[in-house]
Amino acid sequence: MDDEFKFFMPFVKSIDEENTPYRVKLGVASGLKDKQGDTLSMNFLESIVKQLKTGISVDGSRLRIPMDDNHKEGLQSIVGAVKNAWIEKNKVWADFEVTEDWTPVVKGLLKVGAKLGGSIKGTATAKNDAGEIDDGNIVKIALTDTPAAWDLRGTAQECTMCAQITKTLTSNNNDEELDNMLRELDETLDLGIETIKEMRS
Repeated sequence: MDDEFKFFMPFVKSIDEENTPYRVKLGVASGLKDKQGDTLSMNFLESIVKQLKTGISVDGSRLRIPMDDNHKEGLQSIVGAVKNAWIEKNKVWADFEVTEDWTPVVKGLLKVGAKLGGSIKGTATAKNDAGEIDDGNIVKIALTDTPAAWDLRGTAQECTMCAQITKTLTSNNNDEELDNMLRELDETLDLGIETIKEMRS
């Protein structure tokens, strides 16, 4: 068997890491029962995605939903803001742009293998007949090592190509097309990494 492995990427532009905002993707909500005994319906998960994408309405303007440090209050606790969101494997995933001040902190934690995930903060407004939370209003997302939904712990990971690819593609594609392209890229990268690991084992 030929052990040579070639991995082709459909991008030729290099990434200017110095001028590219640091991005992290992570699970922020799950359909499994959390530590507080709450279960979120698929309807609510879809609502969360919509809210994360559209932001919060304040005085007629739309503001991106912030990500904070473990649900702490105050300006210094703001870690970043949501750029994109989607549902995958019964979880809501979000792509965040991290602030300059928090970038070395978050990057350092992920580098040493800290098991970080996301946790939503908001108010429930409806429950369905199964007792699941069926709708609600999202105020913030927290970056934490103890998410309410334990299956979200360890989902945080660098998304180093997100910002550059978004910048390259947004001028020629709508939001839905861009979301699909980013997800396909993530899957391609994951497949390549797993293939390399198998070859080395």
